[in-house]
Amino acid sequence: MTYGRLVLRNLFRHPLRSLFTTLSIALSIFLVCAVLSLPSALTAILDKATSNTRISVHHEAGLTYLLPASYVNKVRSVPGVVAVNHFTWFGGIYDEPKNMFPNFGVDPDTVSEMWPDYHIDPAALGRFRAIRNAALVGEQTMRKFGWKVGQNVTLKGSAFPVDLTFQIVGEIPAASGNPVVMWFHHKYLEESLQPRPGWPFSGFPFVGMVWVQADRPENVERIMRDIDALFHNSEAETAAETERSFFQNFMSSFQGFIRVILEQKLTARSVHDRSAFVDGIGRFLDGAGFRLRSPGRREAEKTER
Repeated sequence: MTYGRLVLRNLFRHPLRSLFTTLSIALSIFLVCAVLSLPSALTAILDKATSNTRISVHHEAGLTYLLPASYVNKVRSVPGVVAVNHFTWFGGIYDEPKNMFPNFGVDPDTVSEMWPDYHIDPAALGRFRAIRNAALVGEQTMRKFGWKVGQNVTLKGSAFPVDLTFQIVGEIPAASGNPVVMWFHHKYLEESLQPRPGWPFSGFPFVGMVWVQADRPENVERIMRDIDALFHNSEAETAAETERSFFQNFMSSFQGFIRVILEQKLTARSVHDRSAFVDGIGRFLDGAGFRLRSPGRREAEKTER
C-alpha cells in the first residue's frame, strides 16, 4: 500500500473526526490572518472616517465620565475654533436588548459645519433642525431594521430612565464611514428628563464629549493645548485629541481584546488562568476609557497627582 492510499484510508475511516480537524485548522488560520490584517483594516477605516481638523474633547479620566454642558460655550471662545458640537450617549434599544446600536444626542444647528465630509442631504439637515424629535440614522442601521425616512421609531432608554420616540428625517450615508450611528436632538432628551424616582433633577446639564472643528490643520495642536489649559485644575479636566487619535485609541482597545481572547484559555483550568483572563479584560476596558472605580477613587487619584 502506498503512503498516499494510507492517508486517504485514514481520512475516510473517521469522517467526522477528519471534518472537525479540518475545520479547527481552517479556523486557526482564519484567526491568525484576521489579527495580522486588523491594523491595515483599521487604518483604512480611519482614513475614510476621520478629518485632520476635527478634535475630540472628553473627560481626562475616561469616556464614562461626563462634562458640564457649560464647557460647550467655553470651547467656542477658543481662537481658531469654527464649530462646536457634542455627543451624549443615550444607549437606546430597539425592541429587544440585542438591538442596541450607537445613538447620541447632538446639537442639530452645527451638524453641517462639524461634519461637512459626511455629505448629508441639506434637505434632511433642514428637517433635522426644524423637528424636535427628528433623527438622522446611518444607512447601514436603516437597512438592518428596515426603517424608512418619515417613520417613527421608539428606543428604550438604558442609560436614562426614559423611552423616546423619534421621527427619521434622513440618512447618514455609508460613505461617511459612520453608517451605524443615530443622531437626535440633545434638547429633546433634556426636556424628557424631569424629576422622578432615581432622577433628582430636571433636564441633563452634562454632555458626554465635545467635538471641535478647527479652522486649519496647522492650528489643531495649539487648539488642543488651549482647551486643556482652559479646564486645568477644574473638577472635570479634559483630554483633547485629534479625531484620528481618538478612534485609533478606541479601536486599539479592541485589538487588545482580541489578543486577550487568543492568548488566554476561555475554559481556564486554574484560578491563576482565570485571574489572568480577567486581568486582560480589565486592561481592555481601561484602555477603552471604561474605567471601573470605587466611590471616592477619582478624588484619591487627583490627590495622588
